[in-house]
Amino acid sequence: LAQENQFREAANLMDAVKQLMSSFDSITYNNIPIIIEIKNKIHVIYNHLKKHAHRAFREIGQLVDTVAVSAINNNDTINDGMGSNSNNINSFSDTCLVVDSLGISARRELIEEFVQLQLLPYEQLFGQDKEHFKLDSVERRWAWFKKMLKNIDTKFATMCPTHWRLALRLCLEFTERTKIHLIKLLSHTHVFINNQKII
Repeated sequence: LAQENQFREAANLMDAVKQLMSSFDSITYNNIPIIIEIKNKIHVIYNHLKKHAHRAFREIGQLVDTVAVSAINNNDTINDGMGSNSNNINSFSDTCLVVDSLGISARRELIEEFVQLQLLPYEQLFGQDKEHFKLDSVERRWAWFKKMLKNIDTKFATMCPTHWRLALRLCLEFTERTKIHLIKLLSHTHVFINNQKII
């Protein structure tokens, strides 16, 4: 099902399997060969679904961050740059169902990967020694983030489950990175000013 991108069906089956196997969580069943074999097969399927979910997240994530880069470079609003990939976007909501069925740990891992991918252009534009790594560009940092967040909200507001709190996770990671950038920037500026005074 995962190979055919039938993620919704896969998610439903995984939920059913988890409910069924919960009846065999007792230590009483730990040494029964058939139960061990079934659990091993489920684990293989789990890893297989997780691999496909990672791939889907990377594909969608790359489409979004490409649009974000063009927005800051053109200094305009973010346009829809994913029209030709509508099938991928439509299947994303089904992929989210699979991610939830894989459990909290897998969900955190995939969301973290997605968030990191969205902020790659931020590092490329505003990171240390990059084009906009200067005090004059501080406002542009927030303008970039607002545009990126608007794009994410437009594309995924109805696709990502609300309990994922995707916008919050993006905001927390953005502010943490910005704090690190500004500390480095201000430290560099302070050293430069002191050196100027010495000269």
